[in-house]
Amino acid sequence: MDRLANYTQDNDTELAQRFGDVDIYAMFKLNIDRLVDQASSLEFKNVLDLMVAFLKFTLRCYQDNSDYVNQIL
Repeated sequence: MDRLANYTQDNDTELAQRFGDVDIYAMFKLNIDRLVDQASSLEFKNVLDLMVAFLKFTLRCYQDNSDYVNQIL
């Protein structure tokens, strides 16, 4: 997620312009939610690290969409 956010910032491009019809946020959100639900053996620290990385990604790439941040929290 950090690499993708860095790429868009380095190239001064928004994700929507770069990926067109693909909703990157929704893709990450869906798969992270599935991973957390299905992997009960994950340590809480690992889940928390993943959610923090996703939150940072969202704040960097979707600065104008506070709803995304609220969905993560």
